[in-house]
Amino acid sequence: MRVIAGEFKGRSLLAPKGQSTRPTADRVREAMFSMLGAYFDGGTCLDLFAGSGALGIEAISRGVRLAVFVDRASAGTVQDNLRSLGAQTRARVLSLPHHAALSRLRREGAQFDLVFLDPPYRLGLLPQTLAALVEMKLLCAGAAVVTEMDARTPVPEQPALDLKKMAVYGAVKVAIYTFDPQTE
Repeated sequence: MRVIAGEFKGRSLLAPKGQSTRPTADRVREAMFSMLGAYFDGGTCLDLFAGSGALGIEAISRGVRLAVFVDRASAGTVQDNLRSLGAQTRARVLSLPHHAALSRLRREGAQFDLVFLDPPYRLGLLPQTLAALVEMKLLCAGAAVVTEMDARTPVPEQPALDLKKMAVYGAVKVAIYTFDPQTE
């Protein structure tokens, strides 16, 4: 696994050990960022269910100012990847269950311009996590929410999140939403 573009282009990333994560393939990551726009001018990013942290690290590499990574099981791998790139000052890693992390971020008044949401497919967490992001007011107006799911999964609908793009890459479906606070 490597960073695809930007400041850390070509640098290797570690994957978490074991079978509990499935890293986003390079070609799917490249497609996601192509759909989003190749580079960012600052902003904040949340990489929820981060795994290796590859999505949030790619966002940092492409110009995001700060990324928050949430993954209870592989926070150490994310920290190792950030350390190897020298990107620790542009990141925060929370080793918490996703619901506890979202609650903490809400209490802190955090809001994000970009969210990557790639929960374990078999648990069906995507609809409720999308709803939590909106209900907890964790999204800036116009925020992009990038979701990854099994290709057979219907794309969840969520008031206040407008589906902008959707594509299937083999067994993976990517859906990108934008947040419109006027429709909450």
